[in-house]
Amino acid sequence: DEARGWIERLRIKAPDHQAEVKSLSGGNQQRVALARWLSQTPRILVLNGPSVGVDVGSKADIHEIIRELAMSGIGVVVISDDLPELLATCGRILVMKDGRIDSTVKAGEMNEIELAARLAS
Repeated sequence: DEARGWIERLRIKAPDHQAEVKSLSGGNQQRVALARWLSQTPRILVLNGPSVGVDVGSKADIHEIIRELAMSGIGVVVISDDLPELLATCGRILVMKDGRIDSTVKAGEMNEIELAARLAS
């Protein structure tokens, strides 16, 4: 069954594959939304604040899933003001100012403090 496959792949914690989404935790609801999008076999995903409102454990799991998706060949664009999230999930970070790309940061080039300073300048 396709639902069971997504539950396993995205590590969704649910009593069974027919559980109502609203009965799940915020992190698991995010994973269900991701499963719905992935079931359409996208080549690109645009995720705006993918871990907003979820607990710390779910946030780490969601970040891991995003990295796995990117490694599988899906293009993933993450839009976020959460600097640790960007550093944890992105290979490249585009810094925008006044609606334009101001600079590009490659993964591992900067830490959170340096990235925050770049944003403030």
